[in-house]
Formats: sequence, C-alpha cells, structure tokens
Amino acid sequence: MTKDDSEDDGLSAGALAGIVVGVVGGLCCCSLVCFLAFFLHKKKQEVGKTKASTMKNVVELNEAPAVA
Repeated sequence: MTKDDSEDDGLSAGALAGIVVGVVGGLCCCSLVCFLAFFLHKKKQEVGKTKASTMKNVVELNEAPAVA
C-alpha cells in the first residue's frame, strides 16, 4: 500500500475559517474600544477647558471692584 500524497493532515476549512473570523472580530472590537476611549478622552478635555474658562470668568467677576 502506498500513501496518497494528496491527503491533508492540516486544519479543516471550518477551523481555519473560524480562526480568521475570530481574529477579524477581535481586531474590530479592539478598534472600537480604542476609538471610544480616544473620543471620550477628547470630550473630557473639552469639558475641563470649558470649566476652567468658566471658573476664570467667575474669579474675575468676584475680584472686580464694586461700582457704587
């Protein structure tokens, strides 16, 4: 008996497809998390700048001399 060289002992097509879909899905999830983290960080910075600007205006109003 001779061994058939066309026999494939590697992964089945289903297993290979599952690995590919899993990797692509994982990369999409990681990208989404990074995207959300970036924009939430930007939003937090903008809110901080707005609060700082508002506090500066309040301090300037409190330090202004009263007009009699």
